[in-house]
Amino acid sequence: MTTIQELRQEIQDINFSKQLLDKQNYANDLEAVRKDVEVLRRDMETTKAEITKINQDVQMLVQDKDERENSIEPILPDPRYRNGKLFLKTKHHLEKEQHALNHKVKTLQSINEEILQRISHLESSNQNTVKSMANITKQVSGVEHLHSSMMELLESIETVENKVDYNLPTIQREISKLEFGVAQINSTLIVVNETRDSDANYMKSMVSTLATLQEKVEANNILTQALRTGHPTGLSPFSVQDIQSSSMSPEDILQQMNSIHDSFMQVVGKLPEDCSGPAGLQLISLGRSVLCDSNHWMTIQRRYNGMQEFNLHWDEYATGFGAPDTEFWVGNEALHKLTNHANMSLRIEFDDIYSKSWYAEYDTFTVSSAEDGYRLNIGGYHGNASDAMSYQNGMKFSTIDRDNDLSNSNCASNYEGGWWFSHCLHVNLNGKFNLGLTWFHADKNEWIAVASSQMKIRRRQR
Repeated sequence: MTTIQELRQEIQDINFSKQLLDKQNYANDLEAVRKDVEVLRRDMETTKAEITKINQDVQMLVQDKDERENSIEPILPDPRYRNGKLFLKTKHHLEKEQHALNHKVKTLQSINEEILQRISHLESSNQNTVKSMANITKQVSGVEHLHSSMMELLESIETVENKVDYNLPTIQREISKLEFGVAQINSTLIVVNETRDSDANYMKSMVSTLATLQEKVEANNILTQALRTGHPTGLSPFSVQDIQSSSMSPEDILQQMNSIHDSFMQVVGKLPEDCSGPAGLQLISLGRSVLCDSNHWMTIQRRYNGMQEFNLHWDEYATGFGAPDTEFWVGNEALHKLTNHANMSLRIEFDDIYSKSWYAEYDTFTVSSAEDGYRLNIGGYHGNASDAMSYQNGMKFSTIDRDNDLSNSNCASNYEGGWWFSHCLHVNLNGKFNLGLTWFHADKNEWIAVASSQMKIRRRQR
Protein backbone atom coordinates (compact mmCIF):
# COMPACT_ATOMS: atom_id res chain seq x y z
CA MET A 1 0.00 0.00 0.00
CA THR A 2 2.91 2.34 0.80
CA THR A 3 4.19 1.88 -2.74
CA ILE A 4 0.87 2.97 -4.25
CA GLN A 5 0.75 6.06 -2.00
CA GLU A 6 4.34 6.97 -2.91
CA LEU A 7 3.51 6.49 -6.59
CA ARG A 8 0.47 8.73 -6.23
CA GLN A 9 2.55 11.43 -4.47
CA GLU A 10 5.29 11.25 -7.12
CA ILE A 11 2.72 11.54 -9.91
CA GLN A 12 1.15 14.56 -8.19
CA ASP A 13 4.57 16.24 -7.72
CA ILE A 14 5.54 15.59 -11.33
CA ASN A 15 2.15 16.82 -12.50
CA PHE A 16 2.43 20.03 -10.42
CA SER A 17 5.98 20.74 -11.61
CA LYS A 18 4.99 20.11 -15.22
CA GLN A 19 1.98 22.39 -14.85
CA LEU A 20 4.15 25.24 -13.50
CA LEU A 21 6.74 24.78 -16.23
CA ASP A 22 4.11 24.50 -18.96
CA LYS A 23 2.24 27.56 -17.68
CA GLN A 24 5.45 29.60 -17.59
CA ASN A 25 6.47 28.45 -21.08
CA TYR A 26 2.99 29.04 -22.49
CA ALA A 27 2.83 32.52 -20.88
CA ASN A 28 6.19 33.45 -22.41
CA ASP A 29 5.20 32.04 -25.79
CA LEU A 30 1.87 33.86 -25.77
CA GLU A 31 3.53 37.14 -24.77
CA ALA A 32 6.08 36.78 -27.57
CA VAL A 33 3.33 35.99 -30.05
CA ARG A 34 1.34 39.02 -28.91
CA LYS A 35 4.38 41.26 -29.39
CA ASP A 36 5.01 39.83 -32.86
CA VAL A 37 1.39 40.37 -33.82
CA GLU A 38 1.49 43.94 -32.51
CA VAL A 39 4.67 44.70 -34.48
CA LEU A 40 3.17 43.17 -37.61
CA ARG A 41 0.00 45.18 -37.12
CA ARG A 42 1.95 48.41 -36.79
CA ASP A 43 4.10 47.59 -39.81
CA MET A 44 1.01 46.84 -41.86
CA GLU A 45 -0.64 50.13 -40.82
CA THR A 46 2.54 52.07 -41.63
CA THR A 47 2.85 50.29 -44.96
CA LYS A 48 -0.79 50.96 -45.80
CA ALA A 49 -0.27 54.67 -45.03
CA GLU A 50 2.83 54.76 -47.22
CA ILE A 51 1.01 53.02 -50.05
CA THR A 52 -1.87 55.48 -49.77
CA LYS A 53 0.53 58.45 -49.88
CA ILE A 54 2.46 56.94 -52.81
CA ASN A 55 -0.77 56.31 -54.70
CA GLN A 56 -1.78 59.91 -54.09
CA ASP A 57 1.62 61.16 -55.30
CA VAL A 58 1.42 58.97 -58.37
CA GLN A 59 -2.06 60.24 -59.16
CA MET A 60 -0.92 63.84 -58.74
CA LEU A 61 2.11 63.29 -60.96
CA VAL A 62 0.05 61.59 -63.60
CA GLN A 63 -2.50 64.40 -63.44
CA ASP A 64 0.22 67.03 -63.63
CA LYS A 65 1.79 65.25 -66.58
CA ASP A 66 -1.53 65.07 -68.36
CA GLU A 67 -2.17 68.74 -67.72
CA ARG A 68 1.24 69.71 -69.05
CA GLU A 69 0.87 67.58 -72.10
CA ASN A 70 -2.49 69.16 -72.75
CA SER A 71 -1.14 72.64 -72.14
CA ILE A 72 1.64 72.29 -74.69
CA GLU A 73 0.54 73.73 -77.92
CA PRO A 74 2.42 73.86 -81.11
CA ILE A 75 4.48 77.00 -81.19
CA LEU A 76 4.59 78.53 -84.51
CA PRO A 77 7.36 80.83 -85.54
CA ASP A 78 6.42 84.32 -84.70
CA PRO A 79 7.40 86.76 -87.23
CA ARG A 80 8.40 88.91 -84.38
CA TYR A 81 10.89 86.32 -83.24
CA ARG A 82 13.36 86.01 -85.91
CA ASN A 83 15.55 83.99 -83.63
CA GLY A 84 14.30 80.40 -82.70
CA LYS A 85 16.46 80.10 -79.62
CA LEU A 86 13.62 80.74 -77.21
CA PHE A 87 11.50 78.09 -78.83
CA LEU A 88 14.22 75.48 -78.66
CA LYS A 89 15.01 76.30 -75.08
CA THR A 90 11.40 75.98 -74.03
CA LYS A 91 11.03 72.71 -75.88
CA HIS A 92 14.16 71.25 -74.31
CA HIS A 93 13.01 72.25 -70.84
CA LEU A 94 9.63 70.58 -71.31
CA GLU A 95 11.19 67.37 -72.60
CA LYS A 96 13.54 67.27 -69.63
CA GLU A 97 10.66 67.68 -67.16
CA GLN A 98 8.69 64.97 -68.95
CA HIS A 99 11.67 62.59 -68.73
CA ALA A 100 12.04 63.32 -64.98
CA LEU A 101 8.35 62.66 -64.44
CA ASN A 102 8.58 59.31 -66.26
CA HIS A 103 11.58 58.26 -64.16
CA LYS A 104 9.80 59.25 -60.96
CA VAL A 105 6.70 57.27 -61.98
CA LYS A 106 8.83 54.14 -62.61
CA THR A 107 10.57 54.61 -59.27
CA LEU A 108 7.23 54.88 -57.48
CA GLN A 109 5.93 51.78 -59.28
CA SER A 110 9.03 49.82 -58.17
CA ILE A 111 8.54 51.04 -54.59
CA ASN A 112 4.87 50.06 -54.83
CA GLU A 113 5.79 46.51 -55.95
CA GLU A 114 8.33 46.21 -53.14
CA ILE A 115 5.71 47.34 -50.63
CA LEU A 116 3.25 44.78 -52.02
CA GLN A 117 5.87 42.03 -51.56
CA ARG A 118 6.43 43.17 -47.97
CA ILE A 119 2.69 43.07 -47.37
CA SER A 120 2.57 39.50 -48.78
CA HIS A 121 5.49 38.51 -46.54
CA LEU A 122 3.78 40.08 -43.53
CA GLU A 123 0.55 38.25 -44.33
CA SER A 124 2.48 34.94 -44.59
CA SER A 125 4.19 35.66 -41.26
CA ASN A 126 0.81 36.49 -39.79
CA GLN A 127 -0.57 33.13 -40.99
CA ASN A 128 2.39 31.30 -39.45
CA THR A 129 1.81 33.16 -36.23
CA VAL A 130 -1.85 32.14 -36.27
CA LYS A 131 -0.84 28.51 -36.85
CA SER A 132 1.66 28.69 -33.98
CA MET A 133 -1.05 30.04 -31.72
CA ALA A 134 -3.34 27.20 -32.82
CA ASN A 135 -0.60 24.64 -32.04
CA ILE A 136 -0.02 26.22 -28.65
CA THR A 137 -3.75 26.03 -28.00
CA LYS A 138 -3.73 22.32 -28.92
CA GLN A 139 -0.77 21.70 -26.63
CA VAL A 140 -2.55 23.43 -23.80
CA SER A 141 -5.60 21.26 -24.50
CA GLY A 142 -3.39 18.12 -24.56
CA VAL A 143 -1.83 19.02 -21.24
CA GLU A 144 -5.27 19.52 -19.75
CA HIS A 145 -6.35 16.13 -21.14
CA LEU A 146 -3.19 14.53 -19.72
CA HIS A 147 -3.93 16.08 -16.36
CA SER A 148 -7.48 14.72 -16.50
CA SER A 149 -6.19 11.22 -17.43
CA MET A 150 -3.67 11.27 -14.59
CA MET A 151 -6.39 12.20 -12.14
CA GLU A 152 -8.55 9.34 -13.45
CA LEU A 153 -5.55 7.01 -13.08
CA LEU A 154 -5.09 8.11 -9.49
CA GLU A 155 -8.77 7.49 -8.82
CA SER A 156 -8.52 4.02 -10.41
CA ILE A 157 -5.44 3.20 -8.32
CA GLU A 158 -7.27 4.31 -5.21
CA THR A 159 -10.27 2.15 -6.18
CA VAL A 160 -8.02 -0.89 -6.73
CA GLU A 161 -6.30 -0.22 -3.42
CA ASN A 162 -9.65 -0.11 -1.65
CA LYS A 163 -10.73 -3.35 -3.32
CA VAL A 164 -7.46 -5.03 -2.35
CA ASP A 165 -7.85 -3.83 1.23
CA TYR A 166 -11.42 -5.12 1.24
CA ASN A 167 -10.69 -8.52 -0.37
CA LEU A 168 -7.33 -9.21 1.27
CA PRO A 169 -8.79 -10.94 4.37
CA THR A 170 -10.97 -13.14 2.14
CA ILE A 171 -7.99 -14.04 -0.05
CA GLN A 172 -5.91 -14.85 3.02
CA ARG A 173 -8.67 -17.11 4.33
CA GLU A 174 -8.90 -18.90 0.97
CA ILE A 175 -5.11 -19.34 0.90
CA SER A 176 -5.24 -20.81 4.39
CA LYS A 177 -7.98 -23.20 3.27
CA LEU A 178 -5.93 -24.23 0.24
CA GLU A 179 -2.83 -24.75 2.35
CA PHE A 180 -4.83 -26.88 4.76
CA GLY A 181 -6.29 -28.87 1.84
CA VAL A 182 -2.84 -29.38 0.34
CA ALA A 183 -1.55 -30.56 3.70
CA GLN A 184 -4.43 -33.05 3.95
CA ILE A 185 -3.77 -34.31 0.42
CA ASN A 186 -0.06 -34.69 1.15
CA SER A 187 -0.88 -36.58 4.32
CA THR A 188 -3.28 -38.84 2.42
CA LEU A 189 -0.68 -39.46 -0.29
CA ILE A 190 1.90 -40.38 2.35
CA VAL A 191 -0.52 -42.87 3.88
CA VAL A 192 -1.40 -44.28 0.44
CA ASN A 193 2.28 -44.64 -0.49
CA GLU A 194 3.07 -46.30 2.83
CA THR A 195 0.12 -48.67 2.36
CA ARG A 196 1.22 -49.43 -1.19
CA ASP A 197 4.80 -50.11 -0.08
CA SER A 198 3.53 -52.29 2.75
CA ASP A 199 1.29 -54.23 0.37
CA ALA A 200 4.17 -54.65 -2.06
CA ASN A 201 6.47 -55.97 0.68
CA TYR A 202 3.71 -58.25 1.93
CA MET A 203 3.21 -59.60 -1.59
CA LYS A 204 6.94 -60.26 -1.96
CA SER A 205 6.95 -62.08 1.38
CA MET A 206 3.94 -64.18 0.40
CA VAL A 207 5.46 -65.00 -2.98
CA SER A 208 8.63 -66.17 -1.24
CA THR A 209 6.65 -68.22 1.29
CA LEU A 210 4.48 -69.63 -1.47
CA ALA A 211 7.55 -70.70 -3.42
CA THR A 212 9.00 -72.40 -0.32
CA LEU A 213 5.76 -74.25 0.37
CA GLN A 214 5.51 -75.22 -3.28
CA GLU A 215 8.96 -76.78 -3.06
CA LYS A 216 7.95 -78.66 0.10
CA VAL A 217 4.75 -79.96 -1.52
CA GLU A 218 6.67 -81.14 -4.54
CA ALA A 219 9.20 -82.85 -2.27
CA ASN A 220 6.41 -84.55 -0.28
CA ASN A 221 4.77 -85.68 -3.50
CA ILE A 222 8.07 -87.16 -4.67
CA LEU A 223 8.60 -88.88 -1.31
CA THR A 224 5.06 -90.24 -1.26
CA GLN A 225 5.40 -91.56 -4.78
CA ALA A 226 8.75 -93.15 -3.94
CA LEU A 227 7.40 -94.79 -0.78
CA ARG A 228 4.41 -96.16 -2.69
CA THR A 229 6.60 -97.67 -5.36
CA GLY A 230 9.14 -98.92 -2.83
CA HIS A 231 12.05 -97.02 -4.43
CA PRO A 232 13.13 -94.36 -1.88
CA THR A 233 16.63 -94.47 -3.26
CA GLY A 234 15.43 -92.28 -6.16
CA LEU A 235 15.50 -89.29 -3.81
CA SER A 236 18.59 -87.28 -3.09
CA PRO A 237 19.88 -87.37 0.47
CA PHE A 238 19.08 -83.68 0.84
CA SER A 239 15.46 -84.11 -0.23
CA VAL A 240 14.84 -87.03 2.11
CA GLN A 241 16.47 -85.31 5.04
CA ASP A 242 14.66 -82.03 4.40
CA ILE A 243 11.27 -83.67 4.06
CA GLN A 244 11.72 -86.04 7.00
CA SER A 245 12.80 -83.14 9.24
CA SER A 246 9.52 -81.36 8.51
CA SER A 247 6.80 -82.00 11.06
CA MET A 248 4.02 -80.83 8.68
CA SER A 249 1.90 -83.26 6.77
CA PRO A 250 1.17 -82.73 3.08
CA GLU A 251 -2.40 -81.81 3.97
CA ASP A 252 -1.18 -79.09 6.36
CA ILE A 253 1.22 -77.70 3.78
CA LEU A 254 -1.53 -77.62 1.14
CA GLN A 255 -3.88 -75.86 3.54
CA GLN A 256 -1.23 -73.26 4.37
CA MET A 257 -0.56 -72.71 0.68
CA ASN A 258 -4.26 -72.17 0.01
CA SER A 259 -4.43 -69.68 2.87
CA ILE A 260 -1.43 -67.76 1.57
CA HIS A 261 -2.85 -67.79 -1.93
CA ASP A 262 -6.17 -66.40 -0.67
CA SER A 263 -4.37 -63.63 1.22
CA PHE A 264 -2.30 -62.89 -1.85
CA MET A 265 -5.41 -62.59 -4.01
CA GLN A 266 -7.04 -60.29 -1.45
CA VAL A 267 -4.06 -57.94 -1.57
CA VAL A 268 -4.04 -58.05 -5.37
CA GLY A 269 -7.78 -57.38 -5.38
CA LYS A 270 -7.23 -54.16 -3.45
CA LEU A 271 -4.83 -52.81 -6.06
CA PRO A 272 -6.31 -50.51 -8.74
CA GLU A 273 -6.95 -51.90 -12.19
CA ASP A 274 -6.26 -48.59 -13.93
CA CYS A 275 -5.27 -44.96 -13.27
CA SER A 276 -8.53 -43.88 -11.64
CA GLY A 277 -6.60 -42.94 -8.49
CA PRO A 278 -4.04 -40.19 -7.86
CA ALA A 279 -1.38 -39.21 -10.38
CA GLY A 280 2.14 -40.60 -10.17
CA LEU A 281 3.80 -44.00 -10.22
CA GLN A 282 1.17 -46.62 -9.25
CA LEU A 283 1.19 -50.40 -8.69
CA ILE A 284 -1.82 -51.94 -10.45
CA SER A 285 -3.48 -55.33 -10.10
CA LEU A 286 -1.40 -56.77 -12.95
CA GLY A 287 1.59 -56.59 -10.62
CA ARG A 288 3.26 -53.86 -12.71
CA SER A 289 4.11 -50.26 -11.88
CA VAL A 290 2.70 -47.72 -14.34
CA LEU A 291 2.80 -43.94 -14.64
CA CYS A 292 -0.57 -42.15 -14.25
CA ASP A 293 -1.29 -38.49 -15.06
CA SER A 294 -3.85 -36.12 -13.55
CA ASN A 295 -6.40 -36.95 -16.28
CA HIS A 296 -6.24 -40.69 -15.38
CA TRP A 297 -4.25 -41.65 -18.48
CA MET A 298 -1.91 -44.63 -18.04
CA THR A 299 1.35 -44.53 -20.03
CA ILE A 300 1.88 -47.76 -21.99
CA GLN A 301 4.70 -46.59 -24.31
CA ARG A 302 7.29 -43.81 -24.28
CA ARG A 303 10.18 -42.83 -26.57
CA TYR A 304 12.25 -39.69 -26.10
CA ASN A 305 16.02 -40.34 -25.93
CA GLY A 306 16.79 -43.72 -27.53
CA MET A 307 18.43 -45.19 -24.39
CA GLN A 308 16.10 -48.24 -24.28
CA GLU A 309 16.53 -50.93 -26.95
CA PHE A 310 13.22 -51.64 -28.75
CA ASN A 311 14.53 -54.14 -31.33
CA LEU A 312 13.54 -57.11 -29.13
CA HIS A 313 11.91 -60.55 -29.48
CA TRP A 314 8.31 -61.71 -29.17
CA ASP A 315 8.56 -62.83 -25.53
CA GLU A 316 10.15 -59.54 -24.44
CA TYR A 317 7.39 -57.53 -26.10
CA ALA A 318 4.86 -59.83 -24.44
CA THR A 319 6.17 -59.23 -20.90
CA GLY A 320 7.23 -55.59 -21.41
CA PHE A 321 10.51 -53.77 -20.84
CA GLY A 322 11.97 -50.45 -19.72
CA ALA A 323 10.87 -48.29 -16.78
CA PRO A 324 7.58 -46.31 -16.61
CA ASP A 325 9.32 -43.01 -15.92
CA THR A 326 11.83 -43.42 -18.79
CA GLU A 327 11.51 -45.23 -22.14
CA PHE A 328 8.97 -47.99 -21.74
CA TRP A 329 6.72 -50.68 -23.24
CA VAL A 330 4.11 -52.00 -20.81
CA GLY A 331 3.86 -55.42 -22.53
CA ASN A 332 1.40 -57.02 -24.94
CA GLU A 333 0.04 -59.42 -22.31
CA ALA A 334 -0.68 -56.50 -19.99
CA LEU A 335 -2.39 -54.64 -22.86
CA HIS A 336 -4.56 -57.67 -23.50
CA LYS A 337 -5.61 -57.94 -19.85
CA LEU A 338 -6.16 -54.18 -19.47
CA THR A 339 -8.33 -53.86 -22.58
CA ASN A 340 -10.09 -57.24 -22.51
CA HIS A 341 -12.30 -56.58 -19.47
CA ALA A 342 -12.77 -52.77 -19.71
CA ASN A 343 -13.74 -50.26 -22.37
CA MET A 344 -10.48 -48.44 -23.00
CA SER A 345 -9.55 -45.39 -25.09
CA LEU A 346 -6.12 -44.83 -26.65
CA ARG A 347 -4.32 -41.49 -26.95
CA ILE A 348 -1.07 -41.12 -28.92
CA GLU A 349 0.94 -37.93 -28.46
CA PHE A 350 4.13 -37.14 -30.37
CA ASP A 351 6.39 -34.26 -31.41
CA ASP A 352 8.01 -34.07 -34.82
CA ILE A 353 11.62 -33.06 -35.49
CA TYR A 354 10.46 -29.42 -35.86
CA SER A 355 9.00 -29.44 -32.29
CA LYS A 356 5.41 -29.35 -33.51
CA SER A 357 2.98 -31.35 -31.34
CA TRP A 358 0.48 -33.88 -32.73
CA TYR A 359 -2.06 -36.22 -31.22
CA ALA A 360 -4.43 -38.99 -32.27
CA GLU A 361 -7.13 -40.30 -29.94
CA TYR A 362 -9.26 -43.43 -30.41
CA ASP A 363 -12.45 -44.06 -28.43
CA THR A 364 -12.05 -47.85 -28.65
CA PHE A 365 -8.83 -49.80 -28.17
CA THR A 366 -8.37 -53.53 -27.57
CA VAL A 367 -5.51 -56.02 -27.93
CA SER A 368 -6.38 -59.70 -28.32
CA SER A 369 -4.68 -62.69 -26.68
CA ALA A 370 -1.28 -64.19 -27.46
CA GLU A 371 -2.99 -67.06 -29.29
CA ASP A 372 -4.52 -64.50 -31.68
CA GLY A 373 -1.20 -62.67 -32.10
CA TYR A 374 -2.11 -59.68 -29.89
CA ARG A 375 -4.31 -58.36 -32.70
CA LEU A 376 -5.07 -54.60 -32.70
CA ASN A 377 -8.64 -53.24 -32.77
CA ILE A 378 -9.23 -49.45 -32.72
CA GLY A 379 -11.97 -47.01 -33.72
CA GLY A 380 -13.48 -43.56 -33.16
CA TYR A 381 -10.53 -41.39 -34.24
CA HIS A 382 -10.22 -37.67 -33.48
CA GLY A 383 -7.13 -35.45 -33.37
CA ASN A 384 -4.80 -33.42 -35.62
CA ALA A 385 -2.38 -36.13 -36.77
CA SER A 386 -4.80 -37.90 -39.18
CA ASP A 387 -6.05 -41.49 -38.76
CA ALA A 388 -2.85 -43.32 -39.71
CA MET A 389 -3.48 -46.20 -37.28
CA SER A 390 -6.49 -47.24 -39.33
CA TYR A 391 -4.05 -48.77 -41.86
CA GLN A 392 -2.97 -51.20 -39.11
CA ASN A 393 -6.37 -51.90 -37.58
CA GLY A 394 -6.96 -55.65 -37.30
CA MET A 395 -3.26 -56.53 -37.67
CA LYS A 396 -1.33 -58.96 -35.48
CA PHE A 397 1.80 -57.83 -33.66
CA SER A 398 5.15 -58.43 -35.39
CA THR A 399 8.68 -58.67 -33.98
CA ILE A 400 12.11 -59.56 -35.35
CA ASP A 401 11.43 -63.26 -34.65
CA ARG A 402 7.74 -63.35 -35.62
CA ASP A 403 6.61 -61.80 -38.93
CA ASN A 404 2.82 -61.19 -39.06
CA ASP A 405 2.71 -58.21 -41.45
CA LEU A 406 1.37 -58.01 -45.03
CA SER A 407 4.68 -56.93 -46.56
CA ASN A 408 6.95 -59.25 -48.52
CA SER A 409 9.72 -58.37 -46.05
CA ASN A 410 9.83 -58.41 -42.25
CA CYS A 411 8.96 -54.81 -41.29
CA ALA A 412 9.92 -55.34 -37.64
CA SER A 413 13.35 -56.59 -38.64
CA ASN A 414 13.93 -53.90 -41.27
CA TYR A 415 12.90 -51.00 -39.01
CA GLU A 416 14.20 -52.52 -35.75
CA GLY A 417 11.10 -52.53 -33.54
CA GLY A 418 7.93 -54.49 -32.86
CA TRP A 419 4.56 -53.09 -34.03
CA TRP A 420 1.17 -53.93 -35.56
CA PHE A 421 2.56 -53.66 -39.08
CA SER A 422 0.42 -54.05 -42.18
CA HIS A 423 2.90 -52.50 -44.56
CA CYS A 424 6.01 -50.97 -43.12
CA LEU A 425 5.66 -47.20 -43.33
CA HIS A 426 2.28 -46.02 -42.08
CA VAL A 427 2.96 -45.88 -38.33
CA ASN A 428 5.99 -47.10 -36.42
CA LEU A 429 6.69 -45.64 -32.97
CA ASN A 430 8.87 -48.53 -31.74
CA GLY A 431 11.51 -48.46 -34.49
CA LYS A 432 15.11 -47.36 -34.35
CA PHE A 433 15.32 -44.00 -32.58
CA ASN A 434 16.22 -40.96 -34.74
CA LEU A 435 15.72 -43.08 -37.85
CA GLY A 436 12.62 -45.28 -37.88
CA LEU A 437 9.92 -43.38 -35.94
CA THR A 438 7.27 -42.33 -38.46
CA TRP A 439 3.62 -41.31 -38.78
CA PHE A 440 1.83 -41.04 -42.12
CA HIS A 441 -0.30 -37.88 -42.42
CA ALA A 442 -3.03 -39.05 -44.77
CA ASP A 443 -4.56 -35.57 -45.22
CA LYS A 444 -1.25 -34.14 -46.47
CA ASN A 445 -0.05 -37.40 -48.07
CA GLU A 446 3.33 -37.10 -46.36
CA TRP A 447 5.29 -38.75 -43.54
CA ILE A 448 6.00 -37.04 -40.23
CA ALA A 449 9.45 -37.70 -38.73
CA VAL A 450 8.75 -38.39 -35.05
CA ALA A 451 11.21 -37.11 -32.41
CA SER A 452 9.38 -38.34 -29.28
CA SER A 453 6.17 -40.25 -28.57
CA GLN A 454 3.90 -41.39 -25.79
CA MET A 455 0.95 -43.83 -25.87
CA LYS A 456 -1.64 -43.72 -23.08
CA ILE A 457 -4.89 -45.51 -22.24
CA ARG A 458 -7.79 -44.91 -19.84
CA ARG A 459 -11.39 -45.98 -19.34
CA ARG A 460 -13.65 -44.64 -22.04
CA GLN A 461 -15.18 -41.26 -21.11
CA ARG A 462 -17.88 -41.10 -23.77
